[in-house]
Amino acid sequence: MVEKAAKETLGARKGGTIMARVNHYKYDEAVADMLLQQFQVKFGQPSAGVRERVRAASARQRHAWVKAVVSATSLDEVFAGDGKR
Repeated sequence: MVEKAAKETLGARKGGTIMARVNHYKYDEAVADMLLQQFQVKFGQPSAGVRERVRAASARQRHAWVKAVVSATSLDEVFAGDGKR
């Protein structure tokens, strides 16, 4: 419904581009949510600082952390190598 309105208002090309950006944003937020859930299950409730760090991170960084959390024994290990401890 929103996609149809965007395309009707902005034209098919611009409306489609905007919807692609919206969908990409939703995906990035879903990855952040999943990562925070993994942290909670494995290490306990993440602090506000950790939650902020995950939300502010790039998609590339989040994907690296998703991989790292599998074998990490602490959040420090997950974040190792990103230059921000």
